[in-house]
Amino acid sequence: MINVQNDDDRCFEWALLSALHPPQSNPHRVSSYISHHGTLNFEGIFFLVQLRDLSKFETQNSKISVNVILPDPENKGYTIDYVSSYRQRPHHINLLLLHNTDTQHYV
Repeated sequence: MINVQNDDDRCFEWALLSALHPPQSNPHRVSSYISHHGTLNFEGIFFLVQLRDLSKFETQNSKISVNVILPDPENKGYTIDYVSSYRQRPHHINLLLLHNTDTQHYV
């Protein structure tokens, strides 16, 4: 699991880029992915990316599929919040969405 430590609202993009382009070193740094920034299509998708926007993202990026899981502290486990219907794509990425009442962060 890679937690790209960013100070912008683009954690979804950085998390995807960390899975698509694993660096030799410093996978937690945004600087490891700057050369790939802008390679994904986010047209009409606003940051922070919401779960309702994932199907649009997958439509616009035909080689990528995404699943999202969330921590479930009540049951001391995880819940699946989004399951892609495009699991046969070349790049299938599982993301963990950390959140509280004020913020969210994709890992």
